[in-house]
Amino acid sequence: KFSPLFEELFGSPGQEGVPAVTPIISSYDVVQGEYPTSLNGVDVVVITGSSASVNDGHKHWIYKLQLFMKTVWYFEPHIKLFGSCFGHQILCKTILGLDVKRIKWEIGVQPIILSSDFIDEFSTATSSKPPKPMRIQLVHQDHVILPPDGILPPNCMIIGRSAGCQIQGVYWPRRMLTFQGHPEFDRHICRETTKSFLVEDLEMDSDLRKESLQAIDQDDDSWWTRQAIWSFFS
Repeated sequence: KFSPLFEELFGSPGQEGVPAVTPIISSYDVVQGEYPTSLNGVDVVVITGSSASVNDGHKHWIYKLQLFMKTVWYFEPHIKLFGSCFGHQILCKTILGLDVKRIKWEIGVQPIILSSDFIDEFSTATSSKPPKPMRIQLVHQDHVILPPDGILPPNCMIIGRSAGCQIQGVYWPRRMLTFQGHPEFDRHICRETTKSFLVEDLEMDSDLRKESLQAIDQDDDSWWTRQAIWSFFS
């Protein structure tokens, strides 16, 4: 269900800071076991969001997806990996070996304090300076956990943090970019997605529900994250 949103995000070339090219996009439902028969001609693999948890190891499709990502990472180094929300979490767990734990909800537009390393990388790569802080729509309970020593693998950097989440994305130059947030979401999509999750979470108190829905109805910086993504793809 996320694929059409990414097709729209990636498929409107010619806007400010976005190259005037039209990408060729193929979508696969990995839950149903769909995968490309060949990686010839593939430049980027995108792992979208999901209502599943990356820790649902009993689900065979998650195990199979991890094998696919390892295959791409180790045997197809020219292919870049991009992940959003669930995609961010499963890439961090599978490729970087980081833990993912269910901690608490983080919903709506939240300010992300970008790391100085990430700002340095993307200040000249995009047509606009990175926003400080960057605001992006979020809908997640699972969090990627910073290692006790605070050190990621060489060449990999944290893109930023929020008040409620230590790792809001990671960047490995020319290899991998992830966002915990949803650059493909507008406030309407985020609100409807959040409502579907909150129907199942009966433990969330009414004040937090109200605050979460209010946080969704804020302006975000998806315009800049889109530039950053295109810069990474280029």
